[in-house]
Amino acid sequence: GYKVSYKGYYESGLFQKNWDRFCAVTPVRESGTVHLDNFCIAQSLGPRTSVEEEDAARNNMLDYIQSLGIDVTTEYTYRELQWRADSPEHPIRRFYGTAISPLPDGDWRDAPIRTLGRIPAVARKERFSRMVLSDRSPPSAPGMDVAALPASFTAAQSPMTGQLYRCTFTLPMKDGAFPSFARAEWDARGTKGKGARWAKSARKAADSAKAEQFWARAVKEDPDSGEALAGLGRALLANGKAATAEKVFSKLRKKWPGEAEGHRLFAEAALARKEHSAEKLEAALDAVEDAASLDGGAPETLLAESRVRFALGDFEGALVAAEEALAAGGRGEEYRKQEEVCKDALVVFSPLD
Repeated sequence: GYKVSYKGYYESGLFQKNWDRFCAVTPVRESGTVHLDNFCIAQSLGPRTSVEEEDAARNNMLDYIQSLGIDVTTEYTYRELQWRADSPEHPIRRFYGTAISPLPDGDWRDAPIRTLGRIPAVARKERFSRMVLSDRSPPSAPGMDVAALPASFTAAQSPMTGQLYRCTFTLPMKDGAFPSFARAEWDARGTKGKGARWAKSARKAADSAKAEQFWARAVKEDPDSGEALAGLGRALLANGKAATAEKVFSKLRKKWPGEAEGHRLFAEAALARKEHSAEKLEAALDAVEDAASLDGGAPETLLAESRVRFALGDFEGALVAAEEALAAGGRGEEYRKQEEVCKDALVVFSPLD
C-alpha cells in the first residue's frame, strides 16, 4: 500500500476498478489468497480524515477482496492512533508534524485491532499459507509443506505463466497453540496506569481474599482490562461469591467478545451458584458454545460444556463433551471424574430395555 487516503481511494470507486484489473492479470482468484504489505493507514490532510474513517475504508477494501473468495494476510496486525501517535519515529509522523500542532502522544497498545476477523493469517488454529507462482523449481523452506495445484496458470491479459504452489506452514506458540487476535490484544494491552500496580499485587496475593481486593482496585483504575476483570471474577469465585462473579464475567464478555475465556468463565460462574434456573443454564450453554467457536474446542471449554449439559439433564451430550475434552488433551482428575459421572448418570437414568 502507498500513503494515500483509503477513504478517498475507496469512495471514488478507483480501488474496486484497480483490484478487478489486478485479478484479471494475476492468478489471485485461482490461489484464493493474497499478501498485502504496508497496508497501514495514512490520514489525509486535505480534506482531513480521521483514523476511524481511514480504518473503515480499509475494512471496506478487505471485505471487497473477501467477497471475491480471496483471503488476505499482512506482515503484522495493524494498530494505529490519530496522526500515527502509536509510532513516534515513523516518517509520516514527522510529516504530520509540519501541519498538526500539537501532535498527540500515545502508545500502540492503546490502539484497537479494527481488522479483527478480516485478516485470518494467525487467527485461532488456521494455518498460514501462501500461493507461489513459479516457472522454475518448487519453492522450499524449513517447516513448510509445498503442494502443486492441479493446473498451471495462464492469463490472456498477462505474460505471467507457471505452476501454482500452495506453501503451508504453522506458527506455533510455546505450548503449540495458536492465539486469537483478541487474545493477542488482551495480552498486549494488559492492565494500564495505576491498575497495573494493583494487578501485580493481586498476582502475588497470599490468599483469594487479598486477591479480590487488589483485583477490584485494578478494575476500578482500568475497567477495560481483560486481565483485571478475569482476575476479579476468579477471586470472587474462590471466595464463594458466584453471583457477583457472574456479573463480572458478563461485563468481560461484552468488553472482550472475541476472547473465549470470558464466555467460559461466565458459564463456570453460573454453575457455581447455589441455585440456578433452566434459563440461567441455557445462558451458560450459549456461553460455552461461544467459547468453543473461538478457541476451537479447548479442553477446559469442553469440560465446562460437559458440566453445563449435565446440569441440564443432557447426560448423553455431557458424556460426548467429556470424552472430547479428554481427546483434546484434557489432563487431571477432574476430566476423568467428569467422564465417569456422565457414564454413571446414563446407567442410572436411562430407560430399561
